[in-house]
Amino acid sequence: MTSRRSQIVLGVVLLGFLAGIVLLVLVHLNLTWDREEIRKREAQLPLTVLRFERAIGYGGFIHNFKNFILRPRETGYRDDAVENHHEALEAIEEIEALSRQLGVPTRMTETRRTLQLYRNQLDWVTRLHAQGAVPKEIDVVVRVSDQPARAEIDELHARLGDIMDLQLGRIDRRIFALLVVFAFFLLGGMAVVFWVLGRDREKLMLRLQLKKDDLEQFTSIAAHDLRAPLRQIPSLIQWVNEDVEEAKLVLPRRAQMNLQRIASRVRQLDVLLNELLNYLHIGGRLVPPEPVDLGALVAEISELFVPAGSLLRCEGEMPEIMVVKVELDIVLRNLISNAVKHGPPKGVEIVLRYRSRRGAHVIEVEDNGPGIPPQHRERVFQMFATLGPRNTEGEVTGVGLAMVMRVVRNRGGSIAIHDARPHGTIFEVVLPRV
Repeated sequence: MTSRRSQIVLGVVLLGFLAGIVLLVLVHLNLTWDREEIRKREAQLPLTVLRFERAIGYGGFIHNFKNFILRPRETGYRDDAVENHHEALEAIEEIEALSRQLGVPTRMTETRRTLQLYRNQLDWVTRLHAQGAVPKEIDVVVRVSDQPARAEIDELHARLGDIMDLQLGRIDRRIFALLVVFAFFLLGGMAVVFWVLGRDREKLMLRLQLKKDDLEQFTSIAAHDLRAPLRQIPSLIQWVNEDVEEAKLVLPRRAQMNLQRIASRVRQLDVLLNELLNYLHIGGRLVPPEPVDLGALVAEISELFVPAGSLLRCEGEMPEIMVVKVELDIVLRNLISNAVKHGPPKGVEIVLRYRSRRGAHVIEVEDNGPGIPPQHRERVFQMFATLGPRNTEGEVTGVGLAMVMRVVRNRGGSIAIHDARPHGTIFEVVLPRV
């Protein structure tokens, strides 16, 4: 669990992170709106330029100006030219305004000056017509050099795409900068969180190690203190029997049976103490894996735990595998011992199989016992759990399968129980390769 101060720090970091997300969303929405506005202006600016070109091009101001020179009696050309001049100036104003909004101001000074010169010359055309000048003479007098204006318009066309790309590029850079800042903010927050959690983890691990050391010390002392009087009880029973023989007394049969029960309970308690100590020590030390001859290990366990009249056989190949030997010994010894204890009084048959699966060792131990009902298959791995009455000779303690489960789980493996045919149980153990 984290400390109060760590919880406050994590809370502040979380609030800051949420605030950063909200800020990022708001800024992103704002930039998205800006992009949409630029897209609109991007679509509007070319249309405005096109409207300007129509106002001065064919059917526009210059066209009507020339026609008025050629056909002075048709005054409609002059009126149209004046109207076109006004439309062209409005378009220029809009182009300059849009370019300012896009952040790239564009001044159409030469174009505006040229249009104004043409507009002034329109009055000269009227006067020259009144003086009887012919169109060719009028054209020479009112001719205006429009090369600077044409160059300015050509430059405007060339800059249209650049203006859009430049402005969108600015927004993209702002978005990128925002993402970079947010990434640093996120990494900083994660670093703080990991630092806080790491510090608390170190404290927690230290506490757990201290508790573990205390527990190991306690169990060692408790085992020693319990075993000392246990070892004396068989001697006391023997002394009682010797005293009875020396006194030439005969104990009642009930008293003799009670003494035997005491000796049996003492043996059972001694076995239970050994099993508990072994259970507590599982996973307590880091033992490196080593090559283990599976067939040889099974033979050793069979010699110690499979009594005469029972059969343990291996099906298939028993290869050399890389495992922690002491852990594999605990698994096989307890599964085989469990099969012997719960098998039929005569003719216990145990079959052991091995197969390799991708990234794991799979070991099966099959017996011909009564089997385990499905509703009890999880309970048998609990500490002190037995399906039948405890053996008074101390053979059944309810710890063996719990030890198997602890070893398998510590290694990240799994264990499952299946039905054997025609009867019996199959324990399937999966241990990851190390």
